[in-house]
Amino acid sequence: MNQNRKRRNKILALTLVFFYGFSIVALSQEDHTHFSKVFNREKSFRIFLPSDYNTSQKKYPVIYYFHGNTGNHELNMDNVPQMVSDNSVILVAWNGRSVDSDLRPYNIGNHSNINYQVQFKDYFLELVNHIDSTFRTLTDRSNRAVIGHSMGGIMSFFIAGKYPDMIGTAINSKGSPEFFIGYPKNHTLYNVRYMFKNLYGVRLMFTNSTDGELVNLNNEVNAGALNEKDLNYMYRVYKGGHSLSPAEFKDLFNFVISSFKIHCRCLNVGLMPIYIQILMSGVTRCEVTLQNRDSLK
Repeated sequence: MNQNRKRRNKILALTLVFFYGFSIVALSQEDHTHFSKVFNREKSFRIFLPSDYNTSQKKYPVIYYFHGNTGNHELNMDNVPQMVSDNSVILVAWNGRSVDSDLRPYNIGNHSNINYQVQFKDYFLELVNHIDSTFRTLTDRSNRAVIGHSMGGIMSFFIAGKYPDMIGTAINSKGSPEFFIGYPKNHTLYNVRYMFKNLYGVRLMFTNSTDGELVNLNNEVNAGALNEKDLNYMYRVYKGGHSLSPAEFKDLFNFVISSFKIHCRCLNVGLMPIYIQILMSGVTRCEVTLQNRDSLK
């Protein structure tokens, strides 16, 4: 059974086939489980693989998606398989419920919502290790990103703040502005607006809406980010309510892709030491450095 767990087990594969002239492009969306030592049980995830995954030996950047309050690992957003394939990346959607029957994910929230010793910050390390050891991935931080929506949004910034050495880009989509995080008898209020100091060196996007109870609170989160000098940060407001539309998801996805491309451009012109300095200083535009690279050598 342990050997089976190391392999892809309980696979539900959905293959979408498109015909372009005489060519066939297969877009892969697969549901997997793996045994989690952190949770001491099977945990599910959904993975989207690019169309050339099974016919090449390439390694790919990875995006992790953290769902919101009512979601799970079964990300079902329009055009995700096509976006993954078009941009040669892997996308992994995890399941944020400590127990499948939990009404709220991530073991965070008010005092009464924190019921487990097991922490998702620990499970993230395990899941990344499983993905990197099972699939062909690029394992440096610049090729790893997290996108989270709502409760997944606050988790995105929390996880990136815990592991900035592992995550190059983090997106918080309309996330909860504050929640208690920790253990049943030892948890602390995580107030996002005061936590941006943990996120230096990570390329950040934070989004808000124009309608709903979180709008003004998340305006305060944005103000907290702007108080930090030279934070690598973008803020965007989408018209409407709290939900995440396919168009908004595509926007977030493209922000991550732009981060991966910045990394590749720096590699191609031999600017990795400068690129690292840029990340650590919080300068937001590697492209500016590239245009003036002679003066920086």
